[in-house]
Amino acid sequence: MTTMSISSLTGVIDQIEWDKLGNGTVTIQFYANDTAGNGGISQITVYKDIAAPVIVINSPTSDEIFSSAAPAFDITVVDNQFDSMWYTIDGGLTLIPMVSTSGTVDQTEWDKNGGGNIYIRFYANDTLGNGGYLEVRIIKDVLYGIDPVDLLTPSTFSELHSTNLDFSWTSLDLGFGVVNFTLQISDAIDFSNIFFEVDNIAETLIFTNFSGQIPIAQGQFYWRVRPTYRNNVGTWSDIS
Repeated sequence: MTTMSISSLTGVIDQIEWDKLGNGTVTIQFYANDTAGNGGISQITVYKDIAAPVIVINSPTSDEIFSSAAPAFDITVVDNQFDSMWYTIDGGLTLIPMVSTSGTVDQTEWDKNGGGNIYIRFYANDTLGNGGYLEVRIIKDVLYGIDPVDLLTPSTFSELHSTNLDFSWTSLDLGFGVVNFTLQISDAIDFSNIFFEVDNIAETLIFTNFSGQIPIAQGQFYWRVRPTYRNNVGTWSDIS
């Protein structure tokens, strides 16, 4: 036990001794005596709170995939002196206050991210200034769950008599930005040997096409396309 003398009826507990104590209940005892040697004691119990709020992320889960619609979230915050909470999805550049432990990520901020890994970091603090955070990594893929496009021309079993070829397929027409396509041609049905590929074919309304001089020899060939949008890569179409 450490005793400290006091010279006034008011003051502040010695900071060095206070720092030695952990989080939890603290009993402070005050002693006094007189010149005749009579002494008295009184004590008070206080609670030292230096612990950050406990945050539990119920949803979303790690590596969960979301598309263009901002994801919902649900967290639990435990702290007897809870004060406020907020979150960020851009590494702290934008801090978004929360009025509830459940809700939906701000759609405007979600739209700013092109896709890929996104870390949602949730913060909470208490009235004593103790703060903490917890984050979860999710994946944004605006092409996730979207059906592959349909190939139109040339159709399956078409006979081609020219190397000046025209390919067409249905467009996605998603409405959120410019989608590009990659076209591949192979002489193997599993596309293990790709002898022609072109990227960044800009989507057009309803149908998208690509025309070009392609040196195809005699034989059987297959073609397919897949969409890309910023950092997002879609699913390959069926082959034709």
